[in-house]
Amino acid sequence: MGGGRIFNLIRRILQLGKPVIFITGFPEKARGLAATYRWVSVLQKPVGGDMLLAEVKRLLAEAGMGVK
Repeated sequence: MGGGRIFNLIRRILQLGKPVIFITGFPEKARGLAATYRWVSVLQKPVGGDMLLAEVKRLLAEAGMGVK
């Protein structure tokens, strides 16, 4: 899935109050989405496991969902 379809899907997820981590080789295309929505993170490929886990924890904490 790519292009406009993925951005529409992300917007729908955000409307449900769920955080989104956008992992892409072209982060410049997604930076506007991250600037517009609070719970969006944009990571550039390749992403290591430690970086991804830290970002998941950070977004869940910000969204008040926490990690148990």
